[in-house]
Amino acid sequence: MSTYHEEMKLKETKRLREIQQELPPFTQAFFRGIAQTVSPKSRLAYAYDLRIFFRYLYEEHRTLGGVEPKDFTVECLNEITAEDIDCFMEYLSYYIRPDHENPEYAPKCTTTKRGNPASWRQSVPCSSFITRKIKCENSK
Repeated sequence: MSTYHEEMKLKETKRLREIQQELPPFTQAFFRGIAQTVSPKSRLAYAYDLRIFFRYLYEEHRTLGGVEPKDFTVECLNEITAEDIDCFMEYLSYYIRPDHENPEYAPKCTTTKRGNPASWRQSVPCSSFITRKIKCENSK
């Protein structure tokens, strides 16, 4: 592997760890579970997507609203319904991505239409994450 690729993997892994600090602690098990089969770049994209999902719950959910993402527990996932996922998909269709690196600039609008690969891509890690956590909890 070239030095460039090694550098990029390290950079992506470092950024993934930074974003994981904003996510619920139980998401770390999810990322460990996919570490051997999913590239660092894909895991980083999953982390970004999960961060959007948990921010959505913080901002919009009827019972979980106001709960900081890093304070979520596995039990909180029991309150998420299929309708909540549909509402999240709708939220993505008009999502405005904040620019964390340059907060002085106006947010960039990343509007998508339902069925757009961008919104579908963001729902996949969220739904697979939730499904995986529910299966793990039910098998205990």
